Amino acid sequence: MFDSTTPDAIPANAAIVGGYVDGSYAWPAAAWARFPDAQQVRITVTADPALGNCLDVEKGDAAPDQAPGWIKARQAAGVKFVTIYCNRSTLPAVDAACAGLTYYRWVATLDGTLYVPGFTAMAGPAAVQFAGSGMAGANVDISIVWEDGWHPIPAQSLPAQALTDAEAVATAAGNLVTLLKGA
Repeated sequence: MFDSTTPDAIPANAAIVGGYVDGSYAWPAAAWARFPDAQQVRITVTADPALGNCLDVEKGDAAPDQAPGWIKARQAAGVKFVTIYCNRSTLPAVDAACAGLTYYRWVATLDGTLYVPGFTAMAGPAAVQFAGSGMAGANVDISIVWEDGWHPIPAQSLPAQALTDAEAVATAAGNLVTLLKGA
């Protein structure tokens, strides 16, 4: 998956794209139309209960305590793949605020690894954003999305060992960066 504040930086053939539906970096309709065949992760930064399928929970955007209401509102609206995006340091606060809810997690490491402390085979992330623009060589972030697609929490995930397999991460990162630079 590729996400960016600059839609044109994402390869046109990306299978999954993430972009913003509100805030300073909201994508115009034409940007979303550029990816008609991609799974679209529409990110809200304001926790507006009528927007998006992903809530960005980090400093300057939505707060962890806003996540439960947003999750419930989006699920009630019939939205599939209701997702919370956060970084490793924010994850414990998100987990505490959302205890008892079923949702998807997209966790940022941005250090080239898939390691997320505390994840087990029964409570893994749906995706890990492991590479930022510096690693990608363009204004995009790159995430690994598990091959079985988004999976709700709690749900079966990859074995914990797979989340720290540096060789697999390096190979995947290299392949994605090559794809991006060749686009």
